[in-house]
Amino acid sequence: MPASAKRFSEVRVLAVVAAALLAALIVLLPQNNDRIAAALATFWASVAYAACDALFLPKNTRIVRVICALLVGGAIGNWFRLDAGYAFRVTFGVAPSTDVDDLNVHGLFVGRQSDQSLCVSFVTDDAAFLRLRSQRPFERDRQAESLLLVRVEMGDNWKDTVFGADWMLGGSDWLTLEQSESMEIYRWCGGDSGIEQAVVLWAPQTGRVFALYMFG
Repeated sequence: MPASAKRFSEVRVLAVVAAALLAALIVLLPQNNDRIAAALATFWASVAYAACDALFLPKNTRIVRVICALLVGGAIGNWFRLDAGYAFRVTFGVAPSTDVDDLNVHGLFVGRQSDQSLCVSFVTDDAAFLRLRSQRPFERDRQAESLLLVRVEMGDNWKDTVFGADWMLGGSDWLTLEQSESMEIYRWCGGDSGIEQAVVLWAPQTGRVFALYMFG
């Protein structure tokens, strides 16, 4: 392979990588907890660049290919990006109000029609939490609260008792969450099949809410 052709091939590879990373960055800027969206943006940006590379002449069209890759990768990644407002709405039935602070969302999300496990955490006051509970058919799970105290004394992982294993999809605030006797647990299920459900843990002493929403 001639040296000039080899250099052109290397530049092409670098351009593909740069376009993919930039497309992923566009997705990550609003909210950096959705790695699936970033991966999809990276993949489709690379595909878009390769497709444009086959359609356009090799000279003087690099900027066109880069722009095409950014647009395609960014659009697809943004479609699959986990939005904090969406996660809050499906969990509580309303959009987050001004009484909700430090809202964080993590989880498994590859589109609104797919299976979902969304971890939502935030800080609010007693009155605001009461209003949120009234938007969904939440029922207090006192049996789980009693079982929780027993499991803690036995040394078991109490978060598994409340949420199951999906709580590990949450961020650092879930990892550092400590159990206390004042915690309250609420649940709701949507429909007879239970395909949609949520578990909410309320810690009145700190005002923190930890909710796991599951669909599918």
